[in-house]
Order: sequence, then C-alpha cells, then structure tokens
Amino acid sequence: SMAALDHPNIVPIYGIGTHQGFHYFVMKFVVGQTLEHVLKRQRLELEPSFEMSQITDIICAMFRALDHAHRRGLLHRDIKPGNIILDANEQPILMDFGIVKRLEDSRTTQTGVIFGTPQYMSPEQAMGQGQTPATDVYSVGVIAFEMLTGRLPFVADSVYSMLLAHVNRPVPDLRELNPLVPKWLADVVHNMLKK
Repeated sequence: SMAALDHPNIVPIYGIGTHQGFHYFVMKFVVGQTLEHVLKRQRLELEPSFEMSQITDIICAMFRALDHAHRRGLLHRDIKPGNIILDANEQPILMDFGIVKRLEDSRTTQTGVIFGTPQYMSPEQAMGQGQTPATDVYSVGVIAFEMLTGRLPFVADSVYSMLLAHVNRPVPDLRELNPLVPKWLADVVHNMLKK
C-alpha cells in the first residue's frame, strides 16, 4: 500500500522484499532535517522562528500529502514533527508510514489498542477507537499549534494524563499565546483540533 503512494510531499518507497528471513523496504534518501529538529533549535533560539508563510506552506503540504494517502484509503496515524523532513529546498516531506492502516480496516482495530505518539494523538486514537482521516488532520493541527506558539497545546506529566488531555481538555486560545497569528489561521487550527 505504501509503495503505491506517489506524491512530492511523501517519501517514495522504491522496493520491498525479503533477505535472509528479514523483510525490508527501500526508500528515497532525503537530505534535510526533521521538523522536530528545527523546532528544538528554534526553542533554544539557535534558529529563527518560522515566518507565518512558512508555517502555512508546511500545513498545506501535509494536507496535500494526506489527501493523496487518504484518497488511496490509507491513514498515517503517527503524524508528528519527527516524521516530517524539510529537504534541501525546505520542502516538507512526510515519512514513516510504519503504522499506516487501510481506511476499510479502521473499524476492525482492536478496541483499547493505541498506536501513535501521545503528544500528537487524536482523541479517538487516545481512546483506542476507530479512526478516520480526521485522525491525521488532528495531528497536523497539533503540529500547527506547536509551530505557531512554540509549545504543544497540552502538557502533562504522564502518558495517561496526556491522552486524557486530548480527550477532555479544551485547546488553549492560540491567539492568547501568540497575538501575531491571524484570526483566520487560528480558526483553521482550532477547527483541526476539534474533539
């Protein structure tokens, strides 16, 4: 399924196979740095913060990549800054479809089984429920919130508390944390983060 994806914002898979009993796949080598690395450097003030246009470009690129995957019936389920690489031309590329799931199988996920990264996990993922494309949209919303404010929408001292925050707590007002964010963009991000 992953090898069938062909989009400029998704890292391509060139081949799959088995060697001496081990399964493998061959992906394009992308020169660049992960969004996670860039955000850490920004928090340490080792790199300038993104301009608003750069943030919207990254969000739009992720939506184009996800639209491509979703139209082919695939959910990523682990969208996070560590799975987005900014290539040498600053183009964001979505990687690591390691826990990808076919949409038609999303209702058959074993109840209570959780896959993903808690800080970027949608409420339905946190509850171990069926997932839809909205699951990936929520995760992009968390990343957008983080790029715009320099922090995650929820901070917790345990994985369990983090999961409960995604399920129950209201998302902080983005413009209170960063008044420079245009209202239209704050509205888009808050819509992405609706429970």
